[in-house]
Amino acid sequence: MKVSRRGLLAGTGATVAGAAIGATLDSQPADAATGIATLIHRVPTDEAVAFITIDDGYFTDAVCDAWMDVAANANSAKVTQFLTYYAASSGQYPPPTSGAGLDHIENLRKYQSGTADQQRVGCHGKEHLDYRTEDESDQQSSYNVAANLLGDNDMFFWRPRLFRPPNGQYNHGTLVAAYAAGMPWVVRWTHWVNTASGAPVLTNEYGTPVLQPGSIVVIHHPSGPGQDGFTMNQLQVALNAISAANLEPAYLHDYLT
Repeated sequence: MKVSRRGLLAGTGATVAGAAIGATLDSQPADAATGIATLIHRVPTDEAVAFITIDDGYFTDAVCDAWMDVAANANSAKVTQFLTYYAASSGQYPPPTSGAGLDHIENLRKYQSGTADQQRVGCHGKEHLDYRTEDESDQQSSYNVAANLLGDNDMFFWRPRLFRPPNGQYNHGTLVAAYAAGMPWVVRWTHWVNTASGAPVLTNEYGTPVLQPGSIVVIHHPSGPGQDGFTMNQLQVALNAISAANLEPAYLHDYLT
């Protein structure tokens, strides 16, 4: 079941906290006034689904690239990428159309599957910065540029409607700027796969250690080259956790409109 902003906002009187990093399990929607993106940590659904998201895009994992290049695998994992423009473009502007830069974009495209809407990537900023240091106007400009470029036919074909600030850091200006940049949802997460100690481990952010319907799990593309297996191992942990909770992977864009 899709969740509309209008329906979500109508059912609550909650307001957005100024500079806080979200503190609720489900969502912290804007008030009824327009012009503010809806902040969400968990998709409010009772359906037996959870969501896998992959951040950044500086490099990819050759093992996971090959796995996702098989349509049946990609369609079963149903991941949504949140990509940083200068990571996905290998630091180039405009987007590369040949050479290693294009090869990298084509590897990231392997993680897109399903219909046009389901393939739509999320925006993770123009650069991987703490945008809370910028005013609303500068944030909006950065998000607009990033979303336009990520949605270009030289990159990922469909303009993002979902925004995830780097490291999940946001303030009120971030929510205003994302909405003005055409991204009405700011998406955080309930769980992430922690690789700090080596072996990837599912860790909870908001909620219980066990996934629940609507849980959002974040994993990452590698931050450096040659990290074969890095993303694949995280993806397997996420898929195992979803299965153990008697849930199925789903596309975020099927639920957030």
